[in-house]
Amino acid sequence: MTFIKRLTKSLPIICFTSLSALAFAPKQLSAHEIVSLKEFPEWFQEAVEREKRIRKKTRVKIDALNVNKKVLGKATLIEEDEGYWFYNFDIGTGSPVECHVYTSFDGTANSLHHLIEFGIQGVEALNEKKRSGTYPIYTDTGAFGNTPYLVLETMYNLGEGENRASGILKAISAQTGDSLQICMHNEMGYRDTFVRFFESFIEAFTENQSSDAFFESVYKLSINEMPIGFIKESYTKDADGDVAIIESSSSIIPVDASNVARSDGLTRSWGRPDGTLINAVEHSVENGALGSRYELSVKDGKWHVSGEMQGKAIDANLEHEGTLTSGYGNYLATAQLMQSDANTSEIDMWVSEADPLGIIKVSLEKIKDNNEANLKFIMGPIMLDVLSDENGKVSQGSMKHSSMEMKMDTLYSKGEPILP
Repeated sequence: MTFIKRLTKSLPIICFTSLSALAFAPKQLSAHEIVSLKEFPEWFQEAVEREKRIRKKTRVKIDALNVNKKVLGKATLIEEDEGYWFYNFDIGTGSPVECHVYTSFDGTANSLHHLIEFGIQGVEALNEKKRSGTYPIYTDTGAFGNTPYLVLETMYNLGEGENRASGILKAISAQTGDSLQICMHNEMGYRDTFVRFFESFIEAFTENQSSDAFFESVYKLSINEMPIGFIKESYTKDADGDVAIIESSSSIIPVDASNVARSDGLTRSWGRPDGTLINAVEHSVENGALGSRYELSVKDGKWHVSGEMQGKAIDANLEHEGTLTSGYGNYLATAQLMQSDANTSEIDMWVSEADPLGIIKVSLEKIKDNNEANLKFIMGPIMLDVLSDENGKVSQGSMKHSSMEMKMDTLYSKGEPILP
């Protein structure tokens, strides 16, 4: 289960944001707002609330990505290079939507933030005014089918005093297969219009894609009801009968009034039908730089980890004898417990976010008389309450730390986590 690893990793960030991000976010804000716009002039609020119906459509064709479909708006291909496409879309507003397509990228969160910075630099040059401040004001996470996306809106100020100008740059990103799509709109308002347009754009990339996964899930992550990112899992049975697992996560978390922390992670692992782990490779990108990369496999009868953590090389054996549980095995253990008369069980897992050179014992305990959770995962000081069915499929979960609550809710689910 990807969320066990990702929530373990997020705990230090939760502690940090409790002292920073939520210190400046008033309690009356909506689930998505970071900064309240109610204190701004009435004309500003009205501009932010406006929407529009997009009537025109244009065919977008990218042979290299098997894309050939009509998309909302009037499209103009501005630039094309190897593994890169840049479009402008006229959606009937004062400014066009700019869309970038990449086949080489850092991740949904890190690449989104990088392009926002690039976009604001372009606004500075266009207006011949230096930036005097940027503020993340709105964040959201959702999914178009099995494709999760991130939204971040940034308010910027250019110049000082009477010459100061302000604007809002909306940006949204999603990965489809091996390519990343990021679109930006430098205009106040049209929030829902922008998302509807992006859904149309993403459909052009997913229309001809297929999945052999017997189970897929996408979860939304939130802190105190503020969306911060997503987790995606995909489980496929390979030709040998083993289970191939792809687990990914992305998050954008405000850390103060002007900055956000960005994180993208990807794990590919393989497990046997009995739930034991065969091997795994993973990497993470944190705030625009490589955070870690690992390869776990059995060498000479011992579990061996190689790679890099925060710039330091790692090459060592785990101090563990015996098998490890895979992500598939985690679901299997959950289903076995839920279908039995037992109240507890325990599994050994390699959770690199907790200790890349060790293992962690994960305890599972049934919870009674609770409509929102029926199972507790205990990983050292971390306790995660989830709502699971008898097949081990989790629909929601929560983890509390002091006054902070991190939640996960299902955005998309297909199939069952356990092979028949």
